[in-house]
Amino acid sequence: MDPTTCLPWTLPHGKYCTGSSSIWPERLESERFGEVPVRFRAARGGKSEVCRLWRLRIGETVVTRAVILEIFEAQTENVRALDSAHRQLRRAVNVALRRRDKPAIDLQARLLALVFCTWSESTLSKLIHTPGGFKSEEIQYIKGHENTNSIEERWKRCITLGTKRVSWRGKSNDLPNIRQRLLQIVDDYVVEPSQLRNRLMHGQWVVALNRTTTARNTALTKRLRTLDPVLVEKWFSVHTHLARIVEDMIESPDKAFRRDYGTHVMKLESYLKNSRNWTLDTKTDLLDKKPLRIPQKLAELRPQETERVNDEARLAEGSQLPF
Repeated sequence: MDPTTCLPWTLPHGKYCTGSSSIWPERLESERFGEVPVRFRAARGGKSEVCRLWRLRIGETVVTRAVILEIFEAQTENVRALDSAHRQLRRAVNVALRRRDKPAIDLQARLLALVFCTWSESTLSKLIHTPGGFKSEEIQYIKGHENTNSIEERWKRCITLGTKRVSWRGKSNDLPNIRQRLLQIVDDYVVEPSQLRNRLMHGQWVVALNRTTTARNTALTKRLRTLDPVLVEKWFSVHTHLARIVEDMIESPDKAFRRDYGTHVMKLESYLKNSRNWTLDTKTDLLDKKPLRIPQKLAELRPQETERVNDEARLAEGSQLPF
């Protein structure tokens, strides 16, 4: 284990670590957990002094800025790939809807839900590791020891710490109200998808079990059976709005967040209002009414390929519908 990955580190008595440790036990190489004595050189009042920190938890190290940047770049790439997967699945959903293929629709809904949950986790991880955003110890607090915090708990801790970065000049209760509104969105649109994802990942494709797998979970089973692509697309849209708000809060709390928060909330509220009555049937009706456009490249294809591409284009058309 490289000792430099543990810095910066806030010491219990308030001193702040600025350099590498002067003592690094060899047993750190083989042990993952435990507490070992480590001596740090810390800065205080412009002076450098050696102080001893006798209780350093192995496995709760704090990453450096370089590591934060590396994770941010990796998750940016992951989010981009999952965005592409989302678009591909939307096209497949449209094909199934035009064919009135119920088994295919159910399959695509579950695949879409899995992609959504992985996209949501990657997006949150990207936000948490935004360069110049949260400090190392704050990132560790959000993620929890050994990343044990649930996805909803990480969202909530991220929002709670993010609002503390904002210097609000409005009414005294404005910022608490903003925090409460965002936390409510997490409760409404993060908890349920996470529960369904866990069931799907554990093979509970149509019938959900309880936590101890000793009985059926009737409520979640009903949600699994009624899961459809329109609901999952709603999750995607709400999370996109939420991520934009939190991103502004982390990157530019006193400029972009204060300037654009009202606009983001208005768009989110408008979307929730407009999508209240959206169903699979209304989605299918819109697809039926939408005129089909045949790609111009059909003229360049060989005759035997024309019919195949024509059918695929007709079926997949409509991926740009509002839901």
